[in-house]
Amino acid sequence: MLVVLAGELEVLGFGRYYAYENWTRYRARVHCEGCPYLTSARSARARSGDIGANDRWHDLGEFATPGQAMAQARRRFRSDKSYKVAFCGRCVSC
Repeated sequence: MLVVLAGELEVLGFGRYYAYENWTRYRARVHCEGCPYLTSARSARARSGDIGANDRWHDLGEFATPGQAMAQARRRFRSDKSYKVAFCGRCVSC
């Protein structure tokens, strides 16, 4: 099913989204469940919420649209205004 919200075309269908946070670079990237980064060796680390020296994966939850996942990520990471929150460049079509 397709729906247009605020001028953007989005596909409805619940999917799980993850965010990769790197606090030394002040950024977070939103990844969909089918992202190559999540289906690689990093998958177990991402799903476990493992914390590295400079980074951490977060399970954002299930959302009907990518826009809803992005809104959740912005609420979580934008308390520090220097953070840049964006979609992953590889799974942007999810």
